Amino acid sequence: MLTTSQSSEAEPLTLSVADSEIDGAGASAAAHTSDLAQPDLRKALERTTLALEAGEIGVWEWDFVSGSFIWDQRMRALWGLPEGVVPTYEVFRNALNPADLERSDGAINAAINPARNGEYEVEYRVIGIKDGLERWILAQGRTFFENGKAMRLIGTARDVTERKQREAHVRFLMREIAHRSKNLLAVIQAMARQTAVTAGSAHDFEQIFSARLQALAASHDILMDEDWHGASIEELVRTQVGHYVDLIGTRIHLAGPELMLKPEAAQNLGLALHELATNAAKYGALSNEDGDVEIRWEIGDGRFKISWQEIDGPPVSPPAREGFGHKVVTRIVTLALEGKVDLRFEPSGLVWELDIPDKHILTRGVSGRG
Repeated sequence: MLTTSQSSEAEPLTLSVADSEIDGAGASAAAHTSDLAQPDLRKALERTTLALEAGEIGVWEWDFVSGSFIWDQRMRALWGLPEGVVPTYEVFRNALNPADLERSDGAINAAINPARNGEYEVEYRVIGIKDGLERWILAQGRTFFENGKAMRLIGTARDVTERKQREAHVRFLMREIAHRSKNLLAVIQAMARQTAVTAGSAHDFEQIFSARLQALAASHDILMDEDWHGASIEELVRTQVGHYVDLIGTRIHLAGPELMLKPEAAQNLGLALHELATNAAKYGALSNEDGDVEIRWEIGDGRFKISWQEIDGPPVSPPAREGFGHKVVTRIVTLALEGKVDLRFEPSGLVWELDIPDKHILTRGVSGRG
């Protein structure tokens, strides 16, 4: 708790002109000097006021002798102080977030300790008395001492909420990066192992594995552009169809609302789309001149559904053995996103449908694509 001693019995400081014995000439010179100083003083005050206003900085003073507080309008606004309410120590302290009381008390006790330099600096959260808004405040000041006793503390305060929010977001991103790096390494390890099993040669392994790494990197690039908040489903599809992006609108048709996928969904769905596009280019609708691919997605009743349907491609049939690509589009994506997959090899072409909870979606819209 705060340990200041506040006494109201201190005598006021007075000045007596009679005791100075200023003669007429001296008084005239002093008056002349004072007249010359007035314009400079006014300009200095104007500059200070403008700087404080531009920086949205509040000014305050705490008189330890009388216990009084002096706050300017900016300070009153930061504390959400209603008109007519006089600032006091209780008003100041009661508005602080309870979790920050100890930090505030510690900073004040350090500032009024005559054994130290009197500097005061602390950050705490203030809950506005009138508006109820929580703001992060940076308070800075200096204590003035007389005969080793703290007399008053004068300082400034400003709203640093946006900075604190940015710092919190950076910490969140660092945790996300650490978490996702571990997951990413596990995915890459599985990709390498499974690709090595199915690749016919070292050259085949290099080609297939490199393509899968590029697909994974492409999904991460989209997420990075959005500060890891999410990824646009349409942008993800366009990225993962790779070399066939120019066919969108002619042989590759997209339809669905504007949606943002959460990072986990973007990463896993991106891999699945890459494997589907690669398979279509080798064996399916994109391996000839006549085939089309329809990619549709929708959201409703708590579910997100996306389908990949190939039309007019060569005849397709289930693979003789399960490779990594087959596992990605059937098992991996469903386990990661708690979903269901329906994979069919119909006479008209391959059909893949994914159904997952809509908790993997950030936003939704109403527009469609051609």
